[in-house]
Amino acid sequence: GSPWFSAVCLAKSLLGRKPFIVCKHMSPALTDQVRSVAKEKAIDVILTVSPYLVESVMQTELPRIVDLHHIDSILYERFAGSPKWNLKKIHGMVQLAFIRQFEESYPAQFDRCVTVSDEDAAILREISDCRNTAVVPNGVDLRSFVPQPNTGQQNDLVFIGSLDYFPNIDALGYLYHEIMPVIWKQRPDTTLAIVGRNPPRAVEKFAEDPRIEVTGTVPDIRPYLHGAAVVMIPLRMGSGTRIKALEAGALEKAMVGTSLAFEGLDFKDGIHALIADDAHTLARAACELLENEGRRAALGSAVRDLVAERYDWAVSGALFEKIIFQVCAGEDTT
Repeated sequence: GSPWFSAVCLAKSLLGRKPFIVCKHMSPALTDQVRSVAKEKAIDVILTVSPYLVESVMQTELPRIVDLHHIDSILYERFAGSPKWNLKKIHGMVQLAFIRQFEESYPAQFDRCVTVSDEDAAILREISDCRNTAVVPNGVDLRSFVPQPNTGQQNDLVFIGSLDYFPNIDALGYLYHEIMPVIWKQRPDTTLAIVGRNPPRAVEKFAEDPRIEVTGTVPDIRPYLHGAAVVMIPLRMGSGTRIKALEAGALEKAMVGTSLAFEGLDFKDGIHALIADDAHTLARAACELLENEGRRAALGSAVRDLVAERYDWAVSGALFEKIIFQVCAGEDTT
């Protein structure tokens, strides 16, 4: 929205002690539309992919399911705990209490709250004291993400992520300023491709180094993943689970990332990826893999097997379908 709209939403947030993002999504027109469709159509259940729309969907008597990509209070705790003072940190500090209050109340408005991991479900139950949770892991379409070794856009390292999302921008700054200098000290010619939509000007400037490519929006990320020797995921904030890790894993890619990068996934350090939480160890791990093709292949094979077993969209889709039928039938699985 416009800066004026954001300012109005911020004022509503502070005066009403509601999360800014809820105020931003509140829409009387949407509420009226939902009620109108519910009256005119033979609707069995309302599924929303955002808890921020709770006020619009609770105005009907229909069963309701919310699909939670992450737990907001965890995300805002990490914003507030950022070591750097910036607007995002201040926003997190101010909004955290409002988010926690919101998360205490909204689960009771839904028949089922679907999370992406057991960890997220446990956190939501602790916050809200509700037991109407179910878990459907994030997944990847294994028919679309098929390994194709030695093809695509060749790069030593690849970072994939939307660059209009603050946790990705933070991770990329960490990679460029703290990890890459250590890598370049050992391997001066190491190349890095940064693949993601809407890179800010500060990220575009990274491409002034001839070893770095900043692609901006691309029609398909798979060629960059196919051609990557190592996929870097140095996340320091965020919540939920990372589809980027599942996509890279489905393509048998060796990955180096923080523990947060693989949060909520059954990835084990040294088996499915190399996992560390300091810049020097992450850099050494990347160098180790760049110098050892056999190690890369072993990690790639193991993570592909894991993703195929536990994170196929076909499996997750069947789980979600079962939950929808349970809710429609009025089954209480809490």
